[in-house]
Amino acid sequence: MYKYGLLTAYLCLKLINYSHAQDKKCMCEEVEGFRYDTDSFTNLRDKPNGKIIQKLIPDEDEIEPILMVCKAENQWFYVETSNGTWGWIHYKKIAASLRNYDGNPVTLYKEPNRAKGIQSIVKESEPLVQIINCSGRWAYVYVPKTKQEGWVEGYLLCPNSVTTCP
Repeated sequence: MYKYGLLTAYLCLKLINYSHAQDKKCMCEEVEGFRYDTDSFTNLRDKPNGKIIQKLIPDEDEIEPILMVCKAENQWFYVETSNGTWGWIHYKKIAASLRNYDGNPVTLYKEPNRAKGIQSIVKESEPLVQIINCSGRWAYVYVPKTKQEGWVEGYLLCPNSVTTCP
């Protein structure tokens, strides 16, 4: 029950902040992940390598903050956190899992366009992926377990660190 309440609150926050994201001139849509760091916190900065404006930490239930990726710039992402704060985070600190439940394969493309050809197919069920870049509704991801990489449509990323996404 709690997880569904959290998801509902998050979806409402997304709708409210949609116009705010447009004001920020976001280059990416539907690309979301969670904080992925072995440290107990991750710094959110005012600009790439800039002043720390917030420390991102898991909540009391160990759920990692969800991050909406707005744009990518020189290995940094401009993101909105699940509490509505905007800032920069290094790309190595954001991950997601693929929504290929029941072992359905996910296609990774050579470019952010289905017509440009297939790079590889991920057969592993719900693998962790690192988000490397974004363009429109696409994310360039790396699958550490299988060493595969390529472009995937953002809706196939699950930004929840503890459960599956709808």
